[in-house]
Amino acid sequence: MPFDDEWKYTLSLKVGRQAFAFGASRLINPLPWANTMRAWDGVRADLKLDTWTITGFWAQFAPVQKYSFNDSNDQLPLFGIYATGQSPVEWLSMDFYWIGRQRNAINDQRYTFGTRWFGTIPETALSFDHEFAYQTGERGTSDVSAFMVALS
Repeated sequence: MPFDDEWKYTLSLKVGRQAFAFGASRLINPLPWANTMRAWDGVRADLKLDTWTITGFWAQFAPVQKYSFNDSNDQLPLFGIYATGQSPVEWLSMDFYWIGRQRNAINDQRYTFGTRWFGTIPETALSFDHEFAYQTGERGTSDVSAFMVALS
């Protein structure tokens, strides 16, 4: 579908050290309540289309070093695509994501596919936030298969 005057879109790119927080921050967040916050060195692209934002990212974890510069760790890449936006139902918002993580030193590769549905039901005080995710991958010679359900 070609972009025309009816489509409102912007593209932004961020390169360098940054904090990531997606959705309800259950899986990726900078840990603002901890003594040291998490940071990553990498690239992030945000495409905003109407009521949706699609983010692609690739980064390496930059652990806090007490007595030296916080260099990123090329053995801990994190990458993925995260989309969030308004559904056709006015009071329902949705997230869809694919997240990949590798720990090269121990031959650990994991891929998480998930969705989050959240909003406030009209004319009520009822709000909800439901998230479902499935993780697959390998650790050494073993397969990884796990899931997550968060309902509130």
